[in-house]
This record gives sequence, structure tokens and C-alpha cells, in this order.
Amino acid sequence: MIDRIEEYRRDWDAGPVPARRKKRVSWSAPRSVPRFVFPLVLCAAFLVVMVVRWVGPLQRGWDDFLPRVKTELELSTAARILKRHYVTNGSLPIRPEELLETQLRRNKSARPGSDFWGQPYVVQADWQGFSVISLGSDGQLGTADDLTVKVRYADLHVGDR
Repeated sequence: MIDRIEEYRRDWDAGPVPARRKKRVSWSAPRSVPRFVFPLVLCAAFLVVMVVRWVGPLQRGWDDFLPRVKTELELSTAARILKRHYVTNGSLPIRPEELLETQLRRNKSARPGSDFWGQPYVVQADWQGFSVISLGSDGQLGTADDLTVKVRYADLHVGDR
């Protein structure tokens, strides 16, 4: 205990400890890349991707974009109707297009069973599964603007409820 008192007395007599000098930060010539540059570049890249993604539909025009989105949604509904029929009955109907005409909604300008361009849906089946196809804005099968939903029979569980 006495040693500690002596140590305090020596520190008192020596006076205050000189303050440490802070390092000056030089903004003129940074030595490394600041931390905010990477997130800034990442955000800029994200914005570029989003702009490019939205410019494509705008170049085609809204006259093609909105019917395409609506048809994609209705295609998934048509595939669900045909899946339900397959699981319930064990096979597709003989005329699946007629089933779609009766089951799809009637709240559009085109007749039921057709896409939003007025073209009828096409159902193609093979031994692996079936496809529901919209002919797209040009009305021709096998072109780049066709929309397709494919369903594999292996993915359907017949008999499982």
C-alpha cells in the first residue's frame, strides 16, 4: 500500500502527461478506396439493370406489354384448370380448348378460351406432359412472341389428395 502512495506522489510531482497528437486526415490524396465506394457502385449497377429491364417493354409499347402480362397470368390459370382435370379424371379432356372456354373468366374483350390478343389458346400434349400456348400478338405458332406453360405428368400426383 505504501508503494502505491509513493507512486501517486511521484506522478503528482511530475505534472500532467502531455496530450497525444491526433493524426491529421488528408483528404487530398487517399491511400485506399473509401468504404462508401463499393456500395455506391453496387447501387449504380442495380439502377442500370432496372432501367434496362424497364426500357425493353417501353420500346415495344404498352399495347403489347399489358396484354402480355395479362395473358401470362391467364395461362397459369389455364394450366391449373387442366392440371385439376388431369388429377381428377386421370387424363386430359378430348378437347381441352373447350374446357378452357367454359372455365376461364369472361371479363375481357376477347372471347373466353383466348388470350388478350384474341387468339385461342393451343394445348399440345405428348407422353411427357402438356403445354398451354398463347400464339402471341402475331397469331402464329412457333414464333418468338409465343407464351408457353409446360406441365409434366411426373409432377402431377394422381391419386394423392
